[in-house]
Amino acid sequence: MPRAQATDTGALRDDHIISDPSSVQKILLKPSKDVLCDLVLGWLDNLPLCAQHPAAEDDSDDVDPPESVEDTKAAYLRMKYTNSVTKKAVVERIMERDWRNGLNLYQIAQVECRCVIDGTTAQKWTAGRLYLKNTSPDSELALPRFQSSSFIYNLQGIIKPMIKSHCHAFKNPELGLVIIRIQMHDSAGSAQTYNSLPPAKRIIFCAFPENAPMIFWNTGVNDPLRAILLQSLAPAMSRPGERFELKSTALTAKSLSTMVHMRSSARSTHALGAWSVYADNKVDKSPLCLITDETSENSESDVKEGEDSTRKRRKQIAEGRFGSSGIMGDGKAIEKFEILLQDKFPVLSEETMPQVEDEDGNIVAWRPSVTVRFEGPHVFAGIRETIENSNITDGLTMPGWMTGEDGVNVAAVRDGEVLKRKNKWY
Repeated sequence: MPRAQATDTGALRDDHIISDPSSVQKILLKPSKDVLCDLVLGWLDNLPLCAQHPAAEDDSDDVDPPESVEDTKAAYLRMKYTNSVTKKAVVERIMERDWRNGLNLYQIAQVECRCVIDGTTAQKWTAGRLYLKNTSPDSELALPRFQSSSFIYNLQGIIKPMIKSHCHAFKNPELGLVIIRIQMHDSAGSAQTYNSLPPAKRIIFCAFPENAPMIFWNTGVNDPLRAILLQSLAPAMSRPGERFELKSTALTAKSLSTMVHMRSSARSTHALGAWSVYADNKVDKSPLCLITDETSENSESDVKEGEDSTRKRRKQIAEGRFGSSGIMGDGKAIEKFEILLQDKFPVLSEETMPQVEDEDGNIVAWRPSVTVRFEGPHVFAGIRETIENSNITDGLTMPGWMTGEDGVNVAAVRDGEVLKRKNKWY
């Protein structure tokens, strides 16, 4: 993917060297040994940008003589396929022999981006929706046109007075996301601060799903530069005559696959919970479709031989309420689910109903505020298991929001329906 950078001082160049050994070592230890060797082999094919750092002529005699590019490639291939060679040994060769002066920003960005694709870094993601200013948040009048090089150019121009940045764009081939790594430094800092990496809170990954007015980004602690950057995302996506505004949504997750499942242009975004069978083409098939229906086959195979009819009935109820969702290991996990209940207090008669006045002085039903929180590696898979394996949850009377069909993990419920909060888009 082409890399576009601003031509002024608001951007750090790809070939800018990070010479701080501790920063470089910390980055190189993130991926696995095989991934790290693959990255190095790619750098050796891109020598104009990722040139090696040979030893100086006045160095001591104990320095190894320089190798050709082909010999260096062969060495890393041997290290990759030799089990006795550890990742630490690969890192030591990179830092002490081939790139002894440090890695440039392009190399560092490649390492971190590969870790994001492989899921080896612990990130928590949230989503925001872009919509035209002075229109309803539900308006679909305009879909933002995204082009990575133009977006990076516009973004760096907006944040230039306050932030000196480096941007690197790459694509996640499995999820269909364009992800941009943005590294931020304070423009008021000295030149020496650019020789080391900033703290983790000042490195942001923004993901852009195809044909959807959404932006995903990794969450972090409060930071002035981070706040400035997030406020600049919508202006960078805007164009003459169409000014966009970004509003956060009530969804956070630890995997990008969950975000794509619930906030993208995929069919699954509008068919969650029990409706997921329609997105998976398990019902309402065309007569010309020759694919066999696996719904009934899977439900029968899941029931073990000799299983009592009660448990079988529970599994059928769970399948009817959750469809093909809420399964452990499906890559669509929600780790936290918090609901604020604002339903009417149940009473046996009007005489026992608590007397509550609204703002106009009218007597209304009392609505206590009760917060219900579920936490775990996959909340909805856990709720589904309580229906299948025990009497803890009644799958027939359970409200729909407990199946995840609303696509949120923080919301308020009033009279059984999820509310849309002000300045939030669900």
